Amino acid sequence: MKKHLFFILGIALTVIFFAVSCTEPDPDPNIPDNPNAVVHVYAAGGPIQHSGPAVLWTNGGIIQILDRNAYAAKAVCVDGSDIYVGGTNANNRPVVWKNGIPQVLSDEIGNVYDLKAVDGKIYAAGSSGQNAAYWVDGVMTKLPSNPNMGGFYEARAIWVEGTDIHVCGTTRNENRAAYWKNGTFKKLADFDATAEDICFYNGNLYIVGEFTYRKDGIWKSESLIWINGAAIHFINVGTGLSSRATGIAIVNDEPYVTIESWFDGAGTGRNHGFLWKNGELSSIDGCNPKDIFVHNGDIYIAGSFNNGSENKPVVLKNGKKFLIAPVDQSECCNAIFVK
Repeated sequence: MKKHLFFILGIALTVIFFAVSCTEPDPDPNIPDNPNAVVHVYAAGGPIQHSGPAVLWTNGGIIQILDRNAYAAKAVCVDGSDIYVGGTNANNRPVVWKNGIPQVLSDEIGNVYDLKAVDGKIYAAGSSGQNAAYWVDGVMTKLPSNPNMGGFYEARAIWVEGTDIHVCGTTRNENRAAYWKNGTFKKLADFDATAEDICFYNGNLYIVGEFTYRKDGIWKSESLIWINGAAIHFINVGTGLSSRATGIAIVNDEPYVTIESWFDGAGTGRNHGFLWKNGELSSIDGCNPKDIFVHNGDIYIAGSFNNGSENKPVVLKNGKKFLIAPVDQSECCNAIFVK
């Protein structure tokens, strides 16, 4: 899910993030719930394990129900005064809501996982039928599969750099990470892996995700980072924990990666989050981070926290949580955009 690259000067990196406890957070007074706020925080999401509704939150408290019978929204971006949210509608079709009005992108089953606004155009990444796909202002390009491997593909993230369109994703039935540049398939790995987010900075292409393997009869996952197509960093977050890298941003030439984790062998109930920077992990205890965004020197992370009985949507600003008004019993913020 998750997806933005900014070069930020003058950040005191040593004090931005710290270990936090995910008890019930208080609303953040620095992000007021009013239309005249200097900073506007847009978060998209919805229920974690069942359909409906797809939700857009603005500044934590302003709620827009995009579709009560859809699936949780997965992407959000803002271009000028227009707000775009991506996901799947009630008919399992990929859709982008522009200012709340849906545009169905395909007549096949699919999803939208990422959105970018670049030079007045809206780029979306997702799936249509059995293919990974991307759309430019609603016009679809289906992406080819690995010629040596069939299967069902999903594009999870998109990045536009000059005239080049970079897309990463996953084969769902074979569990292989995939990457496309201008529609051409490029292999990332021969092992079980997923690619979740992508960015391009200073001539280097970064992709984050996970690789999976079986050990002692238990399936395990570890987060990893590809740089220019090579798996460079394998991130072990701790004994007994599996993990997945969910988002990446570049701050002062350094990659910052959000990581969700869970106990080995338990594919659900993710319960611990981390922020990785150049080999160092900062704990986001009890939280499940999904996306990261940098704005005016502040770092925002979207996800969910568990209050002991259910998951609640949450956004962190420089390590401090502020509460998102819930709509459903168990929800998550899957994407964030700050303006």
